[in-house]
Amino acid sequence: MGSDNKSDSLPGILILTHGFFGEELIRSAAMIYGDLDGVVAVPLRPDDDPEEYRQRVKEKLDALPEGSLVMVDLLGGTPSNSIMRLVRDSGVCVLSGASMPMLIEAATLRSAHLGRELLELVVEKGHDGIVNITQLLEGA
Repeated sequence: MGSDNKSDSLPGILILTHGFFGEELIRSAAMIYGDLDGVVAVPLRPDDDPEEYRQRVKEKLDALPEGSLVMVDLLGGTPSNSIMRLVRDSGVCVLSGASMPMLIEAATLRSAHLGRELLELVVEKGHDGIVNITQLLEGA
């Protein structure tokens, strides 16, 4: 990330979460996917000042190539509120409900898709990743 010509770069993935969920999500997804170059987490620590957190997010956001994706853990929390204040006219798309299926899908598809197209595919994968296993077993 952070090349001189952002439009020629592989879309980045920025993960914003309460605590270290985002960093652990990246580590866990790497066990399945492999190297996740250009995927970065910005954790909100319990003692973080919201304005200082927003500044850390802004630094990472500014380094993202156009068409990148931002994933937050929870709509309405400090991570999502921070990015919502920063993202207008940035050329990146944002979703909430970050999960393992979504991160792996984003990493897999970002070489061929970017921006809203990537966003929609990842959101669809998030929906598909929610399965009532109990009901599935009962039907077997």
